[in-house]
Amino acid sequence: MPRTSGQLTSRTGIDVANVHVDALMKNLSVAYMPQGLIAEEVAVVIPVSFENDIYTIWDVDDTGRTTGTNDLVGPVVADGAEPSEVGLARTEGRYACDKYAYSVQVTDRQRANSDAPLQLELVKTNFVQKLLLLEQERRVAALFASATEVAAAAAWDAGEGGDPEGDLDGLKNTIRLATNGDLPTDVIIPYQVALKLKKHAQLRDLLRWTHSDLLVNGDLPPTIWNLKVHIPASNYTSTREGQATQTHTNVWGDSVCVFIKGPVSLQTRTAVAIPRVSYQVKRWRWEHRSTSLLSPQYIQDEIIVSSPSIRELTGVLA
Repeated sequence: MPRTSGQLTSRTGIDVANVHVDALMKNLSVAYMPQGLIAEEVAVVIPVSFENDIYTIWDVDDTGRTTGTNDLVGPVVADGAEPSEVGLARTEGRYACDKYAYSVQVTDRQRANSDAPLQLELVKTNFVQKLLLLEQERRVAALFASATEVAAAAAWDAGEGGDPEGDLDGLKNTIRLATNGDLPTDVIIPYQVALKLKKHAQLRDLLRWTHSDLLVNGDLPPTIWNLKVHIPASNYTSTREGQATQTHTNVWGDSVCVFIKGPVSLQTRTAVAIPRVSYQVKRWRWEHRSTSLLSPQYIQDEIIVSSPSIRELTGVLA
């Protein structure tokens, strides 16, 4: 028997809204993992076997001290005489590693009941890895911020004021004098500083003749005034969980750092290093709780190896 219009309207019709049951997407999720990290770009990672050790620092003044008399430079030795003996002072630097680790857990019930796109173990492990790297970034940034400070002649963002090239040349020359002639190789320009610097008249010509694909973070040339450019963009949540307003703070502040990055070798002049014993992800079970735990772990230290090889430029932003 045919149904009446009243009977039809009392039933749920078939349309585009009810022919599919919502499910978790397999190719889209949102996460805000830390980005713009540069710690391992600017600090040399040194594999080490022990959690603490020492290294030699040869005295910079002794290695550059010349001798001579009556305006004659050099150890002139008379016939049959013995050469003068010179001394070279030695001090020691030290590193002492700490263990940095977090753990996350996945219960058997969570694993059995979760949708595949969640990838619980992978996502949780990646989250912890990124958090450890963000905290490493803060420690390395603090080392650079502890370097000897030099004030900029004037702020770089004060209209047409400031002299970025002159300020950086001054730091390069200071490091050259402090290291017996070695020139710095790299410069750290935090993102918020780079945004101002790229608008400065001294940078316009450099940008004009640099292909846009080569710009660091889309803002500055990869090298300015013979210094390799690093632009950190990382920030961290500086307020406690649960506060009404959450604040995000730049890891690297507003200062610019000029430094020497050299190889891991004897007689190096590299400024900052990360002696690292190991990095690993450990996994274990709590059978009585039907739970698996995963723990990314670093055993390392972060140190200033050569303090004469680094300077911090302050006052670049008004």
